[in-house]
Amino acid sequence: MNQGLFKLILDWLPFLFFVAVLIFFMRKTVPRQRNYMQSSQQYMSDHLAEVRRMNETLARIADALESRSSKDR
Repeated sequence: MNQGLFKLILDWLPFLFFVAVLIFFMRKTVPRQRNYMQSSQQYMSDHLAEVRRMNETLARIADALESRSSKDR
């Protein structure tokens, strides 16, 4: 009976080791994911501000071209 228990533990040892390593790396990467989410949110807000600035610039260019076009007629 004792040998059966030892064989069972020995058979399951690699799987349990794999699960332990997996849990270790999952817990280690959680703070990075939070930091990633914060940095991606900052990037998106910066990008949105840049797109709005470009839209305003393009609107001014379009207005200038329209006013120039209407003066030529």
